[in-house]
Amino acid sequence: MSETELEIVTVLEEARIAATVEQDLETLDRLLSDDLCYVHSSGMVETKRTFIDNARNGPLRYVSLERRNVEARLAGDGTALFTGEASIGVEFGGDPIDLEVRFLSVWVQHDGAWQFEAWHSARL
Repeated sequence: MSETELEIVTVLEEARIAATVEQDLETLDRLLSDDLCYVHSSGMVETKRTFIDNARNGPLRYVSLERRNVEARLAGDGTALFTGEASIGVEFGGDPIDLEVRFLSVWVQHDGAWQFEAWHSARL
């Protein structure tokens, strides 16, 4: 795998973040793996279906997500990892919550297409 592949998946990661904040369900459906495992800093775990359902219906709504100290690397055939820290603004049931987290974001190539496979975050 080449640095070009890493550049491609980096663009997709940025598109996923924008789609999450904008509640762009069509883009999320395309980018998220059917096997998604999304572990929130609270310990709550979501699948692709529950993540998209919650983006559509609440109670959790992402208002902002800004990453820093991001490191991206290819980890074998068809896997890309992003690690770093993030400031995340959410509304839960209408109440604003600001989070500072460390994260791991995993992308995997399925049948030649990159998809968002996993997220795990822990509060700083």
